[in-house]
Amino acid sequence: MQHDSPIKAIQDLARRNQIFAEYRFEKESGSAHSKMYTIRLHLGDKDYVATERTFKLAQRSAAQLALDDHRNLRLTNTYEHELSPVNCQQSPTVALHAWASRNHLSVHYVLLKEQFLSTSTNRSHILFHYRLYLGHDFYFDGHGTTHQQARNNCAWNAFYFLRQTPQSPPSTPQSNYP
Repeated sequence: MQHDSPIKAIQDLARRNQIFAEYRFEKESGSAHSKMYTIRLHLGDKDYVATERTFKLAQRSAAQLALDDHRNLRLTNTYEHELSPVNCQQSPTVALHAWASRNHLSVHYVLLKEQFLSTSTNRSHILFHYRLYLGHDFYFDGHGTTHQQARNNCAWNAFYFLRQTPQSPPSTPQSNYP
């Protein structure tokens, strides 16, 4: 279910998981013409605190922090399952598409270049370089001697990075894992 508001998404998350969600006003600071409001969102057994220039923006920011934390927790648990030996029979591109679909993220592969290589035996090969875009914030590069091998390499790089990054990663990571 896609939400326009992080506050509504938190309400839905709390209802689905039967956990308690409560916003608490913490403090008001600043001068009369530049007030700042601090809100604490208590969700389940965790607290998320945000300070913004309006009460509503502080609520939204706290909700977004909670959503990001919840998403990262789901990602971490999902990677462990999807990268287990039982699931490695599935190609990495298929596994990544399935995972991305469940997490409402888009997956898009772009051919960056075809590199023509010559070996010592005068045989030429083509090396395909791809970039995988995962959602709006992440990209991973890969290469291979076939289009599919290059895309698989991108997907493995994405899984490797995501598995190694349990906390919120930087906005545009590039993995060069072989």
